[in-house]
This record gives sequence, structure tokens and C-alpha cells, in this order.
Amino acid sequence: RGVEFVLPATVADVTFDTATNRHTLTLADGRQLVARLVLGTYGKRSALDRQLGRAFFAQRSPYLGVKHHLRLPGFARDVIALHNFREGYAGISAIEDDKLCFCYLTTRDNLKRGGGSIAALESEVLAQNPHLGDILRSAERLYAQPEVINEISFAPKQPVEQHLLLLGDAAGLITPLCGNGMAMALHGAALAAPLADQFLRGHLGRAALEAAHAQAWHRTFGARLRVGRAVQRLFGGPLLSELVVGGLRHWPAAVRALMRQTHGTPF
Repeated sequence: RGVEFVLPATVADVTFDTATNRHTLTLADGRQLVARLVLGTYGKRSALDRQLGRAFFAQRSPYLGVKHHLRLPGFARDVIALHNFREGYAGISAIEDDKLCFCYLTTRDNLKRGGGSIAALESEVLAQNPHLGDILRSAERLYAQPEVINEISFAPKQPVEQHLLLLGDAAGLITPLCGNGMAMALHGAALAAPLADQFLRGHLGRAALEAAHAQAWHRTFGARLRVGRAVQRLFGGPLLSELVVGGLRHWPAAVRALMRQTHGTPF
């Protein structure tokens, strides 16, 4: 109620005029929208990041992600399985109907050494892990081609850029080994909504709004992102990751503590 969707539309540019205290959004088709407040929820990497001059965008990231949807009879619906391989790790879990989501994170260099194609990488590198080999050989693939995302950056970001309040992956991307990005996006929106309401009602100035949003975001998610980056560095190597997993298997309290540090609390 009271919401107008402008679809389809792509935001090509956002500027802020200090004289009018307003944002101007320029769409790809040339139309312009003027707004008192803009929230950026556009994902992990966008042309807007370049336009905003965000530091992480200028840094090349070695990571790429691959996603398949599979059908594999007999896979437990209540299991989220994580498997290690050289310079990467994979996860598989049940989704809607009888489908499975199978995703993995690796590096561009691993792709090159693995034969230069996704198919070669999976057969030559991932399949060296016998669990992954069984999945790749036995599962029915529901995509003609997997989805591939390049330049996945886990570098620190700021939740406010040029007076835009950023949410979800646009504000900070947690490593998939440790996080629940969708829950973080929803939680971030729940934190920002009352602040935005106070601002639009005239009860909060822009500087105070931006400071409160940044403080709430860092307080809620900052440590989770740092722990996620640290834990990810332990995986992908053939020796270190085996030592870590072997140790955690006999230290359940450490596993629970790690979960608390990276997954947050209900909100």
C-alpha cells in the first residue's frame, strides 16, 4: 500500500545535491527520479559501485562461484553438506520440491589449472573428493549450464556511501562457508526501516540517520564478517582444512561457538 514499483528499470547513476538535500536517480532509459532517501539493495557487485567510487570495486578478486540445481534421490532433506576440494569448498542442501542446490566457491587460477572450463574443473578437481565425485556422477542436472559469478569480493565495505544507506550484500558480503546472506539482508532491512521512518517524518537529521545506520550495521554484522573471512582462509588447502575439520569434530563446543559468531541470533 502506497508503494509504486517502476519496472522494468535499471538505475544507471545516483547523485546527491546538498543544496536541495535530495537524491537524483537516473535510469538506463534516461528517466529521472528524485528522492529524499535512497537505500541500495543491489547485491554484491554492480556498476553503481564503480560510479560511487567504492574501494573494493577497484581491487580484483580471485574468487568465483558456481551454482547448480540438481536432483539426487536419497539425499537427506534435513542435511546441509559441506565438502572441501583444492582451493575451494562446496555445499549442497535441499530446496523446493525434490531439488537440491549445489554451490561451490573457488578461484580463477584453479579454474585455469583445472582445464579452463567448468566441466573440466568439476571432473579434474572437485571429483578428487570422493563425496563430490559421487554427487557429480549420480545427480541429474536441472540447468543446461550452471550459473557462474565472477569477481566475488569479501573485502570490507561501508554501509553508507555518498548518503546512500546500503543493505544486504551491497553493504557487506559474508563468506558462504559461514553465513546466511538472506537472513543478514532481512535483518539489515529491519534495522534500517525504523531509522528511515524517523528521518522521513522529520524526527532525525540526515547525519544522525547515517551515523545510526552505520553503527547498527557494524554492531550487528561487523564481527560476523571478520570471523567469516578468517574461517574461510582455513579451507581450500589439503592439509590445513583437514586438520581444522578433524579438530572440530572432537570439539563440539567450538563448533557451536563458531556458529554463534557467524550466524547471529533470531530477530
